[in-house]
Amino acid sequence: MNFIKKVNKYLVEHYPLIWNTRLVWMLGIALLLHLIFFVVGYNYVNNQKEIVSESNLDSFYFGTSVVFVAILLSIIILLVWILYYLQNNAFKNLYNLKKGTLFIQFCTIFFIFFINITQYYSFKTGLKLKLRNTYAWEEIDTDIKEFNKLSLFLLQTKSDYNIDSKKYPAPFPLDYSDDKYDRLGRHIDTTKSYFKYNGYYHQFYKLDHKRILKDSKNISYEIRESNNFKYRTVFDVSKYQNLIDGSLLNYSDELYSYDQDSIDYKNRLKFYESLLNRKDEKEIEKTILPFFDLAKKYNVKHNLNVDDWLYLINTKNDYLLRGTIQNSKPDEERKERLKSDYYRTVFKYDTVSLAGRNEKELFFLRNSPLTKDNKNAIVKRSEKEYFSEIPYCNLGRLNYFFKNVHEAYNSKPSKEILYVLITISFILSLLLFLFKVTNIKTLLLSFVSGSIVLILVLLSIEYISSYRTGYHSRTYLEVWVFLLVGFAIIITSLVAFKKRWRKLITAILFSLALSIIPLLFVAMISLYEKFIRNKHLYKEVRRDPFLVWFDDYGFWVVMAIWLVSIGIYTIPIRKWKGLPE
Repeated sequence: MNFIKKVNKYLVEHYPLIWNTRLVWMLGIALLLHLIFFVVGYNYVNNQKEIVSESNLDSFYFGTSVVFVAILLSIIILLVWILYYLQNNAFKNLYNLKKGTLFIQFCTIFFIFFINITQYYSFKTGLKLKLRNTYAWEEIDTDIKEFNKLSLFLLQTKSDYNIDSKKYPAPFPLDYSDDKYDRLGRHIDTTKSYFKYNGYYHQFYKLDHKRILKDSKNISYEIRESNNFKYRTVFDVSKYQNLIDGSLLNYSDELYSYDQDSIDYKNRLKFYESLLNRKDEKEIEKTILPFFDLAKKYNVKHNLNVDDWLYLINTKNDYLLRGTIQNSKPDEERKERLKSDYYRTVFKYDTVSLAGRNEKELFFLRNSPLTKDNKNAIVKRSEKEYFSEIPYCNLGRLNYFFKNVHEAYNSKPSKEILYVLITISFILSLLLFLFKVTNIKTLLLSFVSGSIVLILVLLSIEYISSYRTGYHSRTYLEVWVFLLVGFAIIITSLVAFKKRWRKLITAILFSLALSIIPLLFVAMISLYEKFIRNKHLYKEVRRDPFLVWFDDYGFWVVMAIWLVSIGIYTIPIRKWKGLPE
């Protein structure tokens, strides 16, 4: 206690503003709180099961009870601070304040609010550090590449093996259309190459999208399939017609994309093409064997065995799909329903005696190989041998694991979250600052006045718009009315200071002005954006350079203008308080 008294005595004598705002103590408490949340974040996850419990690192904070604990602690700390901060008010007691003191005080208030509501950053920093210390990205990256290579054989999503997914070799990827025999010509250009397969006519082509866009009168116009023949470059790919049924030769997808670039993707497609074209079952078996080690390492649940897996891969018949691997373990009811779809065709040979057969039977049996004594026929027959288990491979939330580890190494602070925290801090700071220089009565009357002004603005818009037609005119009207009312409030507040109006009215006016200034600049940008969009409607144009710039830096510009405006208003406020009622 003596230490605290000594520090406070020194501050009140040398740095009264710091003493009044309790900046030293609030900074110390905030740093301690940030350290606690850093430690909590570092120890929040300890294994893969906990890491995959959330889809991204932000959810470990905002999607759990951590955020509520942080909010409650911040509220308690800030309320206690506000009570101490409001005990001494040199401004209300008409003490002589140096020029700029009020503005520095506002900035200090903002800083205290901000550092006491940003525990999210400490928590996430600890969480990211834990993941980086636990998992080496080089190892994870190697495993992702192996999973992507093996994804060709996982056979889980049937649509991934359709011919419209094929990306290799050239000229693939291609678009394609099909027609029934009685509708030939509706979707197929019969003057160019096409072929018939399984009762349908098929045509493969590439569309000239640049020409379509050039010929379109507006960007929303869609060229219909029946009218786009002139935009097609047709290719004869009839040698691939059996792949229409679905084949591994069509697969070109990517299982996990984290830190995998286009070069990785192209190399994988080359690997697929080379491996599948050799049709070497032993080599394919060697390729899928690493899966079992990876599955064990990452807790992937499955019941795959090499024999059944290779049978589904169907090496000898252009890798046509014999069935898919289920993405989860089927229950007993589903297992019975699926069982009939998982079998292999096996051939057996029966020795059938020719004795006592009629001529018709003998004719059939003698077409089969006979035994050496010609008394028996060896008859070949096929039957279904069902799988002992329905094959499944449940990758679960492995995607979340790779995503979260990747984010720990590569993520940047979220601009949106930062913007929200700064805005909240700014609004709370402004409310406390206004209460500091006025009183609760003025704040409540300012809120009531602002609500009344808003109602009047809405009624004015509704009344004026009844005499105007068209959506665009209504849109412009709303912004213009808001701008006029906003600037009227700012000008009136400045006149009130200059002409020394009643202090209550002046306080309400500058409270409204400080609240509305950032909204005015946002409204002006909105008006400019609406003008640009309406001007270039129905045309494909590059975005306006100013709007592109504003998207990147607009938040900081608006906040800077708001801060400068507060600084400007503190100059007359400093003299206004000393005026008689």
